[in-house]
Formats: sequence, structure tokens, C-alpha cells
Amino acid sequence: MDMTYVLIVKALIAIGIGALIGLEREHHSEDAFVIAGARTYPLVALFGFVLSVLSWYDTGTGPAYPYMVHVGLVITAVYASLIIYLRYSQDHYGVTSSMALMITYLIGALVGMGNTILNIYTVMGVFTGVVATYFLIEKRRIHRIAEELSSKEIISAAEFILVLLVLLPLALSIEGAIDPYNLVGPGLLFDPAWILTIVIFVSAISFMSFMIIRIHGSHKGLLFAGLFGGFVSSEAATVLSLIHI
Repeated sequence: MDMTYVLIVKALIAIGIGALIGLEREHHSEDAFVIAGARTYPLVALFGFVLSVLSWYDTGTGPAYPYMVHVGLVITAVYASLIIYLRYSQDHYGVTSSMALMITYLIGALVGMGNTILNIYTVMGVFTGVVATYFLIEKRRIHRIAEELSSKEIISAAEFILVLLVLLPLALSIEGAIDPYNLVGPGLLFDPAWILTIVIFVSAISFMSFMIIRIHGSHKGLLFAGLFGGFVSSEAATVLSLIHI
């Protein structure tokens, strides 16, 4: 595939994601004091894209400018800090726009990496852009959920993260050799990793249905729990439904 075509398509992808974030920032601004909006964010994404291409594009003797992404990151960070300063000087508080600007630059840099249109970096950039836009759009709902969460629910979330990021990796590393009877370990009679995977899967469904209940009401939350819980077992679906009654 012609490299010029690849770069043009990838540049349009970066600009499109930047424009999406910029439109959200300007449209949902709570005041008229907008420093970075619908034009700034796509330009920042394009800035990250161009510097990324300069950093990896091989001229025959290697990349001509291998550290341009790092330089651009510093420049973007300075600009983001300036936005924070200007907003605070006008009694407008918050750092969300500045963080969104940094993420937009990194998205442009990710999309610019690689010599093909569809690669892991482009997919990561698009995914990051969609997730970032969602969190920006759902600002009020997220804040409302955070205010309504109880200490018990926060502890439950922390326990879920502990199981997912600590206990599951430990269980996956268990070898049958540590058990003299060769009964404990991956693929053996007692498989802690498989048990924890089921626990995580059911807990994730429960958490998602809880979030849907908080955002869209109990009917959709119970529908979600019943649908996906049924993939595990009918007992799991029943338990998940009872949790939210």
C-alpha cells in the first residue's frame, strides 16, 4: 500500500478523534471561558501525529528525528499547564481540559506509529479516544454516582481489583509441583485460577448491572444481569438478580 495514502488516512483518523474530543469540550463547557476547544484539540492530535511519524519514519539511515514525540510531549505539557494557570487566574477550577489535551496528543502519537493503517497502535489510539470522550460526556452522571456510592461499595470495588490484579496473577503462576499430590494448579483437580476467573466474571457482570441501575434504572440493570448471568449458569443469573432487588 502506498505510504502517502496510509499517512493521509491515519492523519484523518487522528484529526477526527481530536475533533470529537474538542467538540465535547466546547459544547459541554459550563462557562464562556474556553481556551481549548473544537479547533485546538484536532490540531494537538495532528501535532502528535506528525511528530510521531518523524520519530519512526526510516530515511534509510534510521529515523531522522527519533525524539520528536518526547519534545512534543513536553511542549503539550507546558501548554496544558498554561491552560490550568489561565483558568485558575479567572476563578475557573479543574484540570480535566488540560488532561484531555495531553491524552489527545498521545492519541495522535499512537495513531501515527507504524507503517500500516490498521495496527495495534492505531486501534489503541481510537479506543483511548472513544473511552476518553465517553468519560468527558458522562461527567455529571459519573460525579453523581461517586457522590451516591457508600463506603461498603467502594470497599467492594477495591476487593474486586485486589482479586483481579493480585490474586488471579498469583493463581496463574501456581505450578502443580508445589502440591505433593499434584492436585492444585492450572488444569488440575483444584484450579484456583479457573475459580477466580469465574468469580471475576460474575462480579464484573454484577458491577456493570449495578452501574446501569444507577444510570438508567433498575429495569435495564436487571435485564443486563439476567442476560449475561445466564451465560454462566441459571444460578448465577438468579444470584445477580437478587443482589439488586
